[in-house]
Amino acid sequence: MPWFQRSIDRLIDKARHHAAAGDYRKALKINLRGLALIDSAVRADRTGIAGLANQPAAARLHYDQASLHHNLDDGDKAVQAAWTAELLYTGIDPTRGDPALVEETIRDFRRQHPGQTDEFEDLIGDAANARSQLAWMLACHRGAAAAAKVEHLGRNAIRTYEELIRVSRRYGNDDLRLVLAQVAQAHELLRRA
Repeated sequence: MPWFQRSIDRLIDKARHHAAAGDYRKALKINLRGLALIDSAVRADRTGIAGLANQPAAARLHYDQASLHHNLDDGDKAVQAAWTAELLYTGIDPTRGDPALVEETIRDFRRQHPGQTDEFEDLIGDAANARSQLAWMLACHRGAAAAAKVEHLGRNAIRTYEELIRVSRRYGNDDLRLVLAQVAQAHELLRRA
């Protein structure tokens, strides 16, 4: 792993450590430093490779940032970070967010790359998690005005996980239960709105 990626991974771990300790401001500061590092690498790279190579890390940082902003009571920034994470994750999801393609895509990859499916399946799972998070953030911070989008995102995340647990060797019912719980919370927030 190149030094640059190790630096980003260390920043992600450090930010997550501070978030777990409840120091959301410090975690956000570190998170933003990671995004700035990626941004400077992308601007300096005329080939475009840096943007592609760092898209998963940028998606992780935005995903984490959404929760940090939420915990700091900044709903607008939480929703924006969740949108960005969802867009970035869907951009690297081999199914492009289509649950109907999960089985075929994973089976094709397994045939072409035996024994190397974990990271590939994670791209699909991470994108579904980002959709579930965005549904929850929209329900929490936009309420009834976002009900249709919340329903669409939640249904998509659940269907993706249903397919993943059916064909994946990595995902199971516990993973589906987490997504079901987050989507149920989003629906409950809408009912209260």
